[in-house]
Parts: sequence; structure tokens; C-alpha cells
Amino acid sequence: METRRHFGNAQREATQIGTMLSDLDRTIRLLERDITLHVTNARVKDNAYFGYPIAARTMAARRDKVKMTIAVLEQRLSELESTPHGGMATVA
Repeated sequence: METRRHFGNAQREATQIGTMLSDLDRTIRLLERDITLHVTNARVKDNAYFGYPIAARTMAARRDKVKMTIAVLEQRLSELESTPHGGMATVA
């Protein structure tokens, strides 16, 4: 049996995912700030009301999609961290 080390690849991927998560977290904070700004200016809090800003609806949808992306990336990161043998794979 031959043992191949994939630790470098897994570590690099984990680092990249961490960077993406930080960037996406910042994006969510900016979107939430902008949504609040638009809603405050429109003085409408009910998103079902016809006067609710379209920009706020669009940004809310984008924010929700970014949150889903974060969940997927966090799941992948936990998979990388729980890889048996510390990131090493045994190949026959």
C-alpha cells in the first residue's frame, strides 16, 4: 500500500474557505446595513406591503443566498477538519 499525503491540499483548501467565509460574512453585514437604510428611508417595515423598497427585497434575497453559501462552506470546512489520518489518504 502506498500512502499519499494530501495534507497540503486540505490545508490550502481550508485556508481558502476561511478567507471566503470572512469575505462573505462582511458581505452579509454590508447587505444588512443597506437593507436597513432602504427600509428606514421608505418608512415601510412590512416586506409584503407594496411600498416596500424593491432594492431591499433584492438585497434580502441576495443575503439569504449568501447565507446558504456560508452554510455549505462551513460544512465543507468541518469535513476537511474531520478527515481521518490528519489529511492523509491511503491508496492501494
